[in-house]
Amino acid sequence: MDVKASSDIFTVGLILYELLTEVTPFHAESAIASLVKRKQQRAAPLTDVDRNIPVALSSIVAKCLKKDPAKRYQSAEALDADLASGKAEAKIKGFLLLRAGSACGGFHGRSSRSQAL
Repeated sequence: MDVKASSDIFTVGLILYELLTEVTPFHAESAIASLVKRKQQRAAPLTDVDRNIPVALSSIVAKCLKKDPAKRYQSAEALDADLASGKAEAKIKGFLLLRAGSACGGFHGRSSRSQAL
């Protein structure tokens, strides 16, 4: 796998981590300190940050964030295949729908903002 693809997969992992947890996996006081953390530490599993996140999704993001590029997904297609695989897909979709519903004030009825008006 070339360096660019490996970096892209890592970046996808960072974005997914932040979208799902609303925290950065390598938070530090400065950009340099954050880069050092990326080299020295592994990100906390998503399930440690939010127990509602499916284990399958946590594992997929963890694989994207592996320190060793050879242990990451070798392509976007491989990542997509894991995201779409059987039970993982159903659990991930259920989680995302639940998360989206709570962010919008629920699927049934009005949002909390429109209720206040």
